[in-house]
Amino acid sequence: MDEIITVRNLRLEQEQEKTKILSEALQTLACEHHELEQSLVKGSPPQSLLSDDEFYDALSDSDSVDSLSGFETVTSHSAEDEPVNCSNNERSNMSEQANHDSKQLQANGIKKYR
Repeated sequence: MDEIITVRNLRLEQEQEKTKILSEALQTLACEHHELEQSLVKGSPPQSLLSDDEFYDALSDSDSVDSLSGFETVTSHSAEDEPVNCSNNERSNMSEQANHDSKQLQANGIKKYR
């Protein structure tokens, strides 16, 4: 009986570690996405993502510039609505929240909403 409990606790710890890693990866992707949105609004690539050697302007012909300006209008609206905080504290808080949420899951993995 003790062996079963030990195995379950080990699996729980492994799942919690996976959740933590995935939460941090999600936060990193959210930050990169936010930087990309901001670069579209400002009209320049984010400094942290592209160097001069790596950047290739796929929209260099004049027909594409018109279609981009409409996209910038839509993007600027959505980018300004939701500020993203990319600090390390935010990442650790997300991990803690994910661990807290996992405690509220039923055996089938569905959250309880009561």
